[in-house]
Amino acid sequence: MKKGQLACLHLLLLFLSTGSQVFASSTEILRGFSVIPDPSISRFQTLLADSSSEFSLAFLRLGGSHLALAVVHSPSGKPVWLANPELTARWSSHTTLSFNGDLVLSDARSGVFWSSKTDGESLRLRGGNLQVLGAGSSVLWQSFDFPTDTLLVNQNFTANMTLRSPNGLYSMRIEHDYLGLFAEFERGTSQLYWKRTAMQAKALIVDGLGPIYARVDPHGFFGVYQTEKAPVDVLAFSSYYRAVNGTRRLRMESDGNLRAYYWNFGKWVLDFSAIQEPCGLPSECGPYGLCLPDAGCACLDDRVKYGPGGCSPEFEEFCQKDKKKVEFQVVQRTDVDLKYKKLVASEKVASAEECERRCVQNCSCWAALYSNSSGVCYRVDFPVRTVVASAEVGKVAFFKVRRREKELGVGKAGVWGFVCGAAALSGVAGLVAYRVRRWRRERRSNGLLGEEGLEPGPYRDLKETEIGVELCNKK
Repeated sequence: MKKGQLACLHLLLLFLSTGSQVFASSTEILRGFSVIPDPSISRFQTLLADSSSEFSLAFLRLGGSHLALAVVHSPSGKPVWLANPELTARWSSHTTLSFNGDLVLSDARSGVFWSSKTDGESLRLRGGNLQVLGAGSSVLWQSFDFPTDTLLVNQNFTANMTLRSPNGLYSMRIEHDYLGLFAEFERGTSQLYWKRTAMQAKALIVDGLGPIYARVDPHGFFGVYQTEKAPVDVLAFSSYYRAVNGTRRLRMESDGNLRAYYWNFGKWVLDFSAIQEPCGLPSECGPYGLCLPDAGCACLDDRVKYGPGGCSPEFEEFCQKDKKKVEFQVVQRTDVDLKYKKLVASEKVASAEECERRCVQNCSCWAALYSNSSGVCYRVDFPVRTVVASAEVGKVAFFKVRRREKELGVGKAGVWGFVCGAAALSGVAGLVAYRVRRWRRERRSNGLLGEEGLEPGPYRDLKETEIGVELCNKK
């Protein structure tokens, strides 16, 4: 083999073994590509870069032994797109990313983790948008059509997309005429807790003109559009129409807030928050938590002390399951409010008592808030999360809380205590009765008892011998 051929072979082996080193500056991947994770990488392994080297397709290392296929903002290492947010692969030689028209992340043992389901010719990355290209550079698939928790500049967000927080509890969606943030307080259901309509910007959505969509504009705002002429609504960032050289991104956060950032001199700068106050966040203080503006968290039930896990370790289902009745009590408060009460189910009722009664009788109701001024009863049909302290008069709130065992009259401990106590008393009484009968027989046989069976003279203390009787197991 000639020296040139040996050099080419060496380069090919390096290409196959390291992947990231070869593709750190590459801007295109062709059919026949295959790579495995590099064990020496600690953060992310670059596989494909865009022309500016600002973004890269990479193996992102998670928790030391797992990886995600991600588009990463290279200077910060922050992922802006994940191939499969719900499933991670192993950082091992058994995991392979390959491209033979279809981009596939797979494991030799576990099978396919994710696939683009395409038949393309090449891969490229433009402005954070991973694209599978076909003949004539036509776009067959792109990551911008499948956002995870982040939107980048000029990435259209449509009604058939969902921006979901990393923990999966919160999401942003576009409905017919508004932009909304939703919480999955209960599995399989979603509750709107923040709503932005075009009417807030003095604009109208015109029926029949086309669906609305939104995108991050490089001039510093999140615009909602129905046509390309002009946005029908604008969520202005702090840097609105101010020159920013770095990348912009909008992210659905794990606390339920929607925030915008821009990259500036080596750090992400907060540029926008949909919810300004911590007490406006859907779960700032956790289950049954009471958010005190500028004073932290407490519990709705004054008998419970607030801790790191909130006020309730788990939610109680109030609807009967397997014919099991759930015991609960109602905690009443007049100093609280629900920030998004106008977005929950509501109805007019005659009184606060009627509002409470309807919630108590409806097992799917977790809490209710009554307004004296309007006569409206707001019903919370999902597990109670954070409510906020309020000094406003004329409201009363009712919360179903699980009745603790000691409040049921006799809890498990009380029942066992009662059983053991009763058994002990019964045992002692039986023992005493037995000793008395034996003593009376002995006295009678000796002629020491009178006609009524009573010993003449003063009453005698009965001294029991030490007899151990185990009535209850004590650990």
